[in-house]
Amino acid sequence: LTKLGYNVTITVRSDEKGTAAINEIISINPSASVDFMLLNMSDLSSVVEFSTAYKTKYTVLDLLINNAGIMATPFSKTIDGFESQFQVNHLAHFLLTHHLFPLLRHAGKSRVINVSSRAHLRWQEPLDLNDVINVTEESYDRWQAYGRSKLSNILFSNALNARFPYSESGISFNSLHPGLVNTNLLQNAGLGASTVATAISVEDGIQCILYLATSEEVEGVSGVYFADCKQVRGSDISTWAQSQAEADKLWEASMRFCQLSEGSFGVLP
Repeated sequence: LTKLGYNVTITVRSDEKGTAAINEIISINPSASVDFMLLNMSDLSSVVEFSTAYKTKYTVLDLLINNAGIMATPFSKTIDGFESQFQVNHLAHFLLTHHLFPLLRHAGKSRVINVSSRAHLRWQEPLDLNDVINVTEESYDRWQAYGRSKLSNILFSNALNARFPYSESGISFNSLHPGLVNTNLLQNAGLGASTVATAISVEDGIQCILYLATSEEVEGVSGVYFADCKQVRGSDISTWAQSQAEADKLWEASMRFCQLSEGSFGVLP
């Protein structure tokens, strides 16, 4: 993105990680316009603090890539009381998008990309959103929970598209499966060596993200789930991921969890 002239802000949980990431980017592209800011998705107050700080630096946002994530982690709840994968992978992105929405509008034309996964197919039933609060260690299934969070990424894009169609907002909302990408998420999730051996490189894994971020082919396309730079159809997308009722259910619960009143999404002083 920096090679295409974007001014890029990356989010990290520590100054050390941020500095290392910036140095790596500049080593590849010395003219890169890039900075980092601290953000902890497991703490919703951190999302608010980041958003406030970001809006003191910038007034326009052309592209928001919601890509933070954890995968198949042991049972835990966040400081906010939600099952961790649900909050880190979905709910914090929901709140972040709310706070940055005015900047997306100011851009005239902008894009929001939610990085999902084929693993959304692991969740094969209607969403039970009381469970993200009431879940116990005994009832918790780490892969089911991951699937629910990735299903939520698709449904969030669809819910945004239904409420803010491109023809009115100038913002497109899409989701994607990047592939099984060889990152530390695979090792942390305990996947076997044979599975890891089939993973694609990070360079290959970002291709669909870059396509949705920059291609003129998808200008105005919104509410679509992609893989390999193509719209996904058939058995590779679940029935639940295509349900507007499920998208509405997730939206209403997310608004409630973030303590936002009806009609207030993206409306800020």
